[in-house]
Amino acid sequence: MLKPHLSIALSFPSGVLHLERLAKGIRRYAKDLPWQWVTSPEKHFLNISHLKNWKGDGVIAMINNIEDQKVLEQLDCAVVNISGAMEVTPFSRVTVDYADAGQMAAEFLCRKGFKNYGFYGLSDLWYSHEVHRGFEQELKKSGFKVERHLTPSSIQVDPPRDTDLASLDQWLLNLPKPIAILAAHDPRGAILLQRLQLLQIEVPKQIAVMSINNDSQTCEFASPSLSSIQRNEEKVGFLAAKVLDQCINGDTTKVNMVIPPLAVIERDSTRTLALENVHLQKAIEYMQTQIYKDLSVDQIAQYIGKSRRWLELSMKEALQASPKQIYSKIKTESVLDSLRRDPHIKIHALAKEFGIRNTQVLNRMLVSQTGQGVAVWKRKLEDRGVDFV
Repeated sequence: MLKPHLSIALSFPSGVLHLERLAKGIRRYAKDLPWQWVTSPEKHFLNISHLKNWKGDGVIAMINNIEDQKVLEQLDCAVVNISGAMEVTPFSRVTVDYADAGQMAAEFLCRKGFKNYGFYGLSDLWYSHEVHRGFEQELKKSGFKVERHLTPSSIQVDPPRDTDLASLDQWLLNLPKPIAILAAHDPRGAILLQRLQLLQIEVPKQIAVMSINNDSQTCEFASPSLSSIQRNEEKVGFLAAKVLDQCINGDTTKVNMVIPPLAVIERDSTRTLALENVHLQKAIEYMQTQIYKDLSVDQIAQYIGKSRRWLELSMKEALQASPKQIYSKIKTESVLDSLRRDPHIKIHALAKEFGIRNTQVLNRMLVSQTGQGVAVWKRKLEDRGVDFV
């Protein structure tokens, strides 16, 4: 006799990396439950419209519009929403804290020394407005304003229209520079980088760009590579499955959980400091090109044609850090990038790659910059996503 099971529909795209992390969280929660998954194996996306009149036990879905909502309201089963497209739906919801993600981006970009900020968002999606709200509120604390450009989402208009892109181009050309722009999510960040390339606007020197989701495929294939906020999607998935399980077992209390993002993952699109002094800017750019060597402060000073004392005093005044500290920070960011690409790399090979004398020096540098040694970082990245609840 077949064991009794529950049919659970997963109505969100597979193959999108941050949603794959979400699916991993769902599977982790449900590993000992008698749940069988209902998906669309060939299309890789079970559209909510295909669930009309479905006789199942539960749905975890991205509810992006009122039509989706109406289909799910007709079902006689538990539903949990994992989308922030609509401000309100009648179902329980578990999502990332979008406003917190915007705040995290603002804090990060403020430390870069920018005085001008922009937001590229979506006019018809609630989560975009939440990201903007968190971003703007944090920047207001320091007296900064945010230039905003909104466009219809591809949920309504697919692909972006030529008129929308022309409007975006004009906005980018008219912005004060240097400026840091936050995009509502990674694909929009990638569009920004494409338009800036066409407009021959330097990234990140004139416009730094970052976004949200950290879909590594989108971010790494962008040119330059795209900095992004890492969402805690695995925890979102785990808790969405938990809420669904509780609902299936009789707890019909509507819940709305928001999960804080994890961290900024910096790539080339923000690797800059907004410095008015051209000599300091030249020093930073030189450090960024010499991450595989072991530069001395004297070598940096010689390269920019200034004395060591001038460099140390000027950098301390502008960045509240010494040249050695700044160089160590730049090198640490690149070391962590290398570890993310290959967390199984041998520690001595990593030290050699970056021109660091030995593994002890490498470890001290990471502890000084991040509070954690190289072995801890390796374990975290090798076992990514395990300890999230």
